This record gives sequence, structure tokens and C-alpha cells, in this order.
Amino acid sequence: MKRQIYIHLGDPTLSGAMPNEVFWFVQEPGQVAGPVYHGDLKTAANHALGCRVVVFVFGVEVVLTDVALPGMNKQRLLKAIPFALEELLANDVEDNHFAIGERQQADKVNVAIVERKIIEMWLHSLNEVGIQPDLLTTEVLGIPHSDNNWTLLLKAADKQSRSKAILRNNLQAGIALDIANVVPLVRGMLESAPKTQKPEKLDVIVCGGKSIHPEAPAESQQSTDPAALDELSAIVTQLQSVGTKLEYNIEVHHPEQPFLVYLAQQFDEAKCINLLQGDYSRRERMEKLLRPWFPTAAIAGVWLVLQIGLTIFDYQKLAATDRTLREQITEVYRDAFPDTKNIVDPKQQMNQKLAELRKLANQGADLFMLLARAGEVLSNTDTLLIRTLRFKEETLDMDFEISDLQSLDELKVRLINEANMEVDIQSASSKQGKVESRMQLKAGAGNAVKQGGA
Repeated sequence: MKRQIYIHLGDPTLSGAMPNEVFWFVQEPGQVAGPVYHGDLKTAANHALGCRVVVFVFGVEVVLTDVALPGMNKQRLLKAIPFALEELLANDVEDNHFAIGERQQADKVNVAIVERKIIEMWLHSLNEVGIQPDLLTTEVLGIPHSDNNWTLLLKAADKQSRSKAILRNNLQAGIALDIANVVPLVRGMLESAPKTQKPEKLDVIVCGGKSIHPEAPAESQQSTDPAALDELSAIVTQLQSVGTKLEYNIEVHHPEQPFLVYLAQQFDEAKCINLLQGDYSRRERMEKLLRPWFPTAAIAGVWLVLQIGLTIFDYQKLAATDRTLREQITEVYRDAFPDTKNIVDPKQQMNQKLAELRKLANQGADLFMLLARAGEVLSNTDTLLIRTLRFKEETLDMDFEISDLQSLDELKVRLINEANMEVDIQSASSKQGKVESRMQLKAGAGNAVKQGGA
């Protein structure tokens, strides 16, 4: 459960302006109720930071009624309700705001009515100090309700507020009563109620006494006027007398909590009518704030679409160029290496082929270098007959014939000393007065060796 703040806007002023002081308390999840404060809205806004905000307004400002309308969706209901109630309103339909409640009967829907100038004053004052209410409702719907029973709440006056009487006689119906005339008004309502709507019991809640929380600062404490308590006691006595005459059971309760705490703890959001509907819903208010930016957003959207289109066009153009270049590279590769059948990545394959050619070129250079170094010795050996030469990995393999083993040994020594080469005789065999031999030559470090046998 989220941390919540309950704000009561207090008694209305004679001028119709916002009251100078409001009441509030913060309900921490899983903790007992905190102290009830009173002060200006700006101070309340400091306590509202990080809270879900529920605001109660004075019951006199909101009319709760019902209207007979067939079933339809919410948007059509909002359009039909003002005309259905037009004859009951003292001012023009356009001057009032209508909020829809539950449909308790098939042909009737509950409605809350408040003047537009009043709800706009409330919201302007709250928004001005940074309070964005999540729920705005009348204090009448904060009074506890149970089926087949009516509930009358009496609050004694204190230094900050007047005495008040609130009657809730249905799930989403009730009225704020004049405290001086509460007994005759309740008696008249009990007597005139249709038989199907007569209550089985009247619960009377008396909020009075010293409503002080030990943690509250002195300036936030509410001390009930003793004269007001006496007045409420007299009203309760008269109501009990009325109950006896009309044969109604009347139960009186004296909660220990201050009025606002009791209101909040008994409050059931599912059974209230949130006034923040239609033009005053959070969605609509957000749209009003954003509406001036719609043209700018539209221009930005067009510019963004144009940029995306240009980017896609450039991408497609570059992709086409890339395909053309790849085709050209493939043709060049095919012309250079016509025997290649599988061309996957012509650029990489071209690099591989060039590397192979460079390696062969380097090997050719090494071959000529070895032949140049060994050539003078080989050419000066009269009895030498070279049959084959093979070059691989900087090594020259030579198959040849020579007159005898002594000449073979001398050839080896001369290649080492004069040609500065490493010599390895792989094989030597005598056939028909000749010696057939295989010799391996490598470039040496120039160290001469002593003459030795093959």
C-alpha cells in the first residue's frame, strides 16, 4: 500500500474563495494514524511529497443525486445526464460539472454535481502549490455506509472549524445538514422515505472531545469547544426521542479519532464518486497542458519522417553502389584467375592469391640466389652431370652423377668453403663406374669445414 495523504479543504468562506486553512494527515503503510495538521496548502504540499493524494471537499458544495437513464457507455452518459437534470438545477447546465457514480438500479445512475467555477478553484489552488490530487470527492462519501442503515455524523466545533452534520443515506447518496436544524431535517427524511428505502437503523457518530495527537505541534492541535459538545449531546438526546416515536433503532458511537482521521479510516474508494472525471480527469488535464505543443510536435514528427526517408534513400543508394562495386571486383577476380569456380568473397580471395604469388616470387628469388652462389663451383666440376633440381622452402635438392666418391666429397667441401652453403648428402651409390647422388643445399653462414669423407 502506498503512502497516502488525506486533505480536507475545510469550511467554505462567505466569499466563495478557498479557505485560508486546510486539514491533513499522512497515513504511513502499516502504521497507526499520524497527527492531524492544519495550515495553508503550501505547508500541506510539503507533506504530500511522494504520497497518493485524496482530497475531501465540504459537503454543501457537492450535490449527490440519481437520474433515470437507460444503460449506455460512459461518454454518452456524460452527455445525457446534464439534460436529464436540467430542470432540477438553479443555474445553467454548462456552469456545472457532472461526475458519474455506480448504477445501483437498472434504470438509475448516481451522479455528483458541482459548479465548474468551484472545482476549478479547488484544482487551481492545489496545482498552484504542486499538489496533483489522485482522488477528489465530497466528505459525505467519507462517512461509513452499510446496507439498510443510515449514518449521521456530528462533528463538534473547535477553534479552526464550525460544527457540522453529515447524513449518508445510501451507497452514493447523502447530504450535509444545517447543525441547528439537524433533528427536524432527519425526522422529515425518515418520515418521507419510501418504504423500500426506509433504514432499519440510524447510526449516529459523534466526533468531539479533545482531538490531540501527542506528536502534533501545539499550533496543529484541535481542542473542541465545550459549548459545542453540549449542543451535540442535546441533538443526540432529541434524535433518540425521535427514534423512539418512529420506532427506529438509533445507535450512538463516540470514536476516539479526530474527524479527518475517522473519515479517512472509514473511507471506501470503491463506494465514492471521484469528481476528477471528464474535463477534470488527469488524462484531460494532461492533454490541456500538452495541447499547445501539438503543432510543434507535428512539425518535429514531419521533420523526423523526412530525415528517416532521406536516410533510407541514402542507404539504398549506397547499397546499390556497393553491389555494383562487388560485381566489378568479381569480374576483375574472374579475369585474373579464370580457373576459379567458387567465388564467395572476391576481395579476400584476391588477397589470398596475391599472397601466394608474392610467396612464389620470393621463392624464385631465393632459388636464383642459391644457384648463383653454387653455380661457379658446379660449373668447375667437369665430371658432374645434373639430372634434376627441385626448390622448396629455401632448400635446393639436386640429383646428379659424378665420377667417384672422392669427387663427390671434394664437391661438398668446395660448396661449403667457396659458396658458403650448408650441404647435406642425402644419398650416394655407385653404378657402372659412376656415383649417383642426391644433395641438399641451403644458404650457409660462411663457415668453412675441413675436408672429410662423404
